[in-house]
Amino acid sequence: MGNVILKNVVKQFGDVVAVNDVNIDIKDGEIVSFLGPSGCGKTTTLRMIAGLDRPTDGEIYLDDRLVSSKDEFVPPEARNLGMVFQNYAIWPHMTVFHNVAYPLKLRKVPKQDIRDKVSHTLELVGMAGFEKRYPSQLSGGQQQRVALARALVMEPTAMLLDEPLSNLDAKLREHMRFEIMELHKKTNITVIYVTHDQSEAMVLSDKIVVMNQGSIQQIGDAVSVYHEPANKFVADFIGLANFINCKLTKKENHEGEVVLLGTSTERVLKCSLPHSQDASPGEQGVVFIRPENIRLVPPEEGSLVGRIRRKAFLGNVIEYWVEIDGQEWRVESNPELNYDLDTEVGLQIKEAVFLRD
Repeated sequence: MGNVILKNVVKQFGDVVAVNDVNIDIKDGEIVSFLGPSGCGKTTTLRMIAGLDRPTDGEIYLDDRLVSSKDEFVPPEARNLGMVFQNYAIWPHMTVFHNVAYPLKLRKVPKQDIRDKVSHTLELVGMAGFEKRYPSQLSGGQQQRVALARALVMEPTAMLLDEPLSNLDAKLREHMRFEIMELHKKTNITVIYVTHDQSEAMVLSDKIVVMNQGSIQQIGDAVSVYHEPANKFVADFIGLANFINCKLTKKENHEGEVVLLGTSTERVLKCSLPHSQDASPGEQGVVFIRPENIRLVPPEEGSLVGRIRRKAFLGNVIEYWVEIDGQEWRVESNPELNYDLDTEVGLQIKEAVFLRD
């Protein structure tokens, strides 16, 4: 079993509350990402799970065993967790074999068992045949595989990964995401993954924990946090979005209509209402619309009309910034439909979501 539970966990550094009343239930075999901007508390939360930091308040359980509370604290070496850091932290003076074998030697595992376990683990991470090489003879991706192998070799309850791919270039980072996914399929180990990269979290995770200013904003899978964000912060942090001030005027179940505010004429849009929000007609908030959910059409066919002020060719799409009543709307469009700057265009909205401020 590799379940990890945090109950009302708080961490203060002096007067600064770094983690504020965090509750998470991570099930055995899940990949869970802590996602958020720098300083949001995600790494501090990971360090408390690892035992590197002690919570100010709250409880942490590993395999239903209490490891952190006001009265109980199990040290890191007794928690049976594997940890992989951003900078790999592998010993430069040791070969690949000895780097991976190191935690087993500390536990005084018999030599033959060490050889067998190291060989098996290097095979798992695709590093068989590299046993005699030193870190300086390896690429960044290979060094990261060695770090993964060293964390896996002792058969931990869970793996804790703290932004492990951020030092790699973009293509290698993308490749390593799928390597980690394949490794998880082979081992079915619980993985807790800290990242500020939304794409990384969405590709890897069974569950995403979105954090900001020490608090959890939303917990859900990639589809739910993308399409049904709990608030404006989540909508803005996960993907691109347009936000327009509005007032909810009509509601029926989880569908409604909003009137856009700050426009020269009354503009009404249909929208969906997240299940997590029990909004009522008359409430003000924002309507958020993903750029890919806006279609550019001739002015007479659009529910909104604006003028193209900026554009950027990105290969698979062209991004346009369309001005409507002094506000710019970001739109992604098929590159076959290439509009010139200052062209008047209509906007058809395929999907909009109302959020409370």
